[in-house]
Amino acid sequence: MKTLYIVRHAKSFWGDPSCTDMERPLNKRGWRNAPMMGQRLADRGVHADAIWSSPALRAKETARFLASSLRFSLAEIKVNECLYFSLLDDLLMEIRSCPNTVTSLMIVGHNPTMTDMVNALTARDSGDNIESIPTCGIVALDFAVASWKKLRKDAGRRVFFDYPKNR
Repeated sequence: MKTLYIVRHAKSFWGDPSCTDMERPLNKRGWRNAPMMGQRLADRGVHADAIWSSPALRAKETARFLASSLRFSLAEIKVNECLYFSLLDDLLMEIRSCPNTVTSLMIVGHNPTMTDMVNALTARDSGDNIESIPTCGIVALDFAVASWKKLRKDAGRRVFFDYPKNR
């Protein structure tokens, strides 16, 4: 069994026009929501064997907050270029390359790719399509496979979908 946690980065700051997209940090709401969502994950007993983040600052900051709540070493967060607006098939190929020693993988990236990923991996007959993952939204999917190489579209079972305004 493999578990994939798909996370959209927390709310980012748009107030500095000199900032490139890659350099855009979290805003106040993002700084509030990311630790809150990390605590929700910890309260659920979530464990991540690996955390991959987009190289964009807002994603890396989100990943750090989540990792801290899960007692995951910040130094072990892998910055993965593929999580910065890659095509869905390229990202799936990257996930399939994950070592099998990793049972649970968390990826922190951007919309629309994160929402597209969830909808592509969730069984079509489940009725679980998501219109758009909100900022700092997290979707957990389980796969009945022993190897990430065997990860296939339409094969995931949604375990949960949570986001800051969910409560």
